[in-house]
Amino acid sequence: MTVSFVSAPGQNLIIAPQQIRSVTAQFKCTTGQYEMFRRIQKHGIELEVRDNPNSTEHSRPIILRDRLNTYAPLTSAGIAIRETDPQTQQLRVERLVTRPVPVVVPTLSGDLLLANPPTLDVPTVNLRVPESLVPSIADLRIEARLEPADLASLEENVQRKIGRAHV
Repeated sequence: MTVSFVSAPGQNLIIAPQQIRSVTAQFKCTTGQYEMFRRIQKHGIELEVRDNPNSTEHSRPIILRDRLNTYAPLTSAGIAIRETDPQTQQLRVERLVTRPVPVVVPTLSGDLLLANPPTLDVPTVNLRVPESLVPSIADLRIEARLEPADLASLEENVQRKIGRAHV
């Protein structure tokens, strides 16, 4: 069976791996329960992963049998998993955080002379990154570039708004 790991509602988490394609489960059940298991398996088994705010560790082992035995569709069908192969799965779980990043316009080069420097309607953009990467983006700037095609239709001494810059 395939087991997927998903972020619990309201928990912006990045989880790796997101899926294990080959999990073998042993359980004892009636024929009716087995048919229920097949339907559950066909729709996919998604195990929720929650953030542990008290932990600084991003790597954590998941005991698959225990997690499957708390999976509501299986428990409501009366199916109890006895054993799985693999028994555990190491997950990397990290919070996704949003950080503002400034947008800058580089100095224009070439034959183009502007009466005033270019301005931006959006001085910052929000970037979602794993929390561990926040220190590495501290000095990040997003550069809005103007391409020659963006400037081709400009008229001399006329102020004009250019719809979208390239980043």
